[in-house]
Amino acid sequence: MSSIIPDSPEHGGWLPDTVRLPDLEPDQERRTRRWQLRTAQWRALELAEAIFGPEVEAVVAGAAGPGPFRGLLRLRVPFRDLARHRKREAAFNQLAGSDELLSALPLVFVFDPVPVASRDV
Repeated sequence: MSSIIPDSPEHGGWLPDTVRLPDLEPDQERRTRRWQLRTAQWRALELAEAIFGPEVEAVVAGAAGPGPFRGLLRLRVPFRDLARHRKREAAFNQLAGSDELLSALPLVFVFDPVPVASRDV
């Protein structure tokens, strides 16, 4: 093998019968949680665009650690007037609550209204 680890016991070396690798499960779980959150981000963007229009942005504003709460998902949406915004927000929340993917992940949706010129959309 090498001068640091001889290849046989008669040369004074020691090789274990099995090699133990570090536990990769926590790392795999973290990656899985991150990709679930990204998938939810894209799904929320798709729903928000259908309701608010194409000017929507979806950003993961904060991801939680271990536990049931998964994070904050900020939706930057066009804002024209309060009544229209409340209707669209309610429609989004209703669709997100009935969506198989989004309802499976405990997220908080934070609506960030961005004022736009007053024209009908």
